Amino acid sequence: MTAAEIMQLRPADIEEAAVVLSQAMLRNPIHVAVYQGESELERQQIESAFLALLTDRPEEVFMAIKGSQIIGICRSYVCRGDRFIAHRFQKLHDASDPELSSSTGRSNYWKGFWANRDPLIMHCHLGPIGVLTEYQNLGVGTLLMERYCKLVDEHKLPAYLETDTLTNVSFYRKFGFNIIDEFEILEVMNYFMWREIQE
Repeated sequence: MTAAEIMQLRPADIEEAAVVLSQAMLRNPIHVAVYQGESELERQQIESAFLALLTDRPEEVFMAIKGSQIIGICRSYVCRGDRFIAHRFQKLHDASDPELSSSTGRSNYWKGFWANRDPLIMHCHLGPIGVLTEYQNLGVGTLLMERYCKLVDEHKLPAYLETDTLTNVSFYRKFGFNIIDEFEILEVMNYFMWREIQE
């Protein structure tokens, strides 16, 4: 196991956190489908999306630190269950022939599907979570998930997440998550998982 310290993300760390997430998730199937590649250009697009998310809606974000380097990020936020769906997402979702020729169109289409499946009760939503490739399978993700689950249990709420790989499904099952739905988006199977309140 890699020795890593789990800390709360600080405002000064947001830019580095966005870079870490973009590197960790560049080859995720849904990102490849949305951004149509795995080059530096696509990584920068993913970084920009995560930078906006962490800046505008930081919520509870934990980082795994090794020395002075951020090697993993985990974000949690409490959803009230009211399914807020941005107009640009809903417009694409409702269209019989949505515009999917641009990465922006594909991204909005994907996010709209995820938003439409958000549970209608209050819950702790996980995402994003990512660990740098060279530190994966060394226990860093487990440390982040243990911190996340502790936070969820303190809130006494159920938890929810989306993922696009069966490897991740197996990992999340270790923490009490189970598949409640699955759906193909942009030819990528997406899995929606739920964790009941832990007594």
